[in-house]
Amino acid sequence: MTQPSEIEVASTGIRPTELDPLDRGSSEFDPTTEPRPTGQRGVFEVELSDLWASLVGVHGGSLTAIAVRSAALVEPERRVRTLTTGFLSSVRSGPAEVTVHEIRRGRSVTTLAVERTSRAARLPPPGSRS
Repeated sequence: MTQPSEIEVASTGIRPTELDPLDRGSSEFDPTTEPRPTGQRGVFEVELSDLWASLVGVHGGSLTAIAVRSAALVEPERRVRTLTTGFLSSVRSGPAEVTVHEIRRGRSVTTLAVERTSRAARLPPPGSRS
């Protein structure tokens, strides 16, 4: 793993390995992306906030933050190294459930899949008349 250059460290003040995906910052974003455990391992409740939505649905960055924070709760000793996201459709704000599935576990890497199931109605496809 390559180390950050001195310029990167100086400009950010922290090394990337010191970042904590569960850090409780003081922005409005933090509480709106916080998964709540349901008591079942890997299953969380979230509220998809109107604060991070547009006319076409909840922003992908908000959904991605929820996925990363949920995965970090399941595997707190592992750091996120790579992230790939895919969104099948637009999503309305409101209550949702997030499930973290373990795909593969190795000595140094664990692969997880995070699935969000919305309890809110789906948005119609762009251009539809519903």
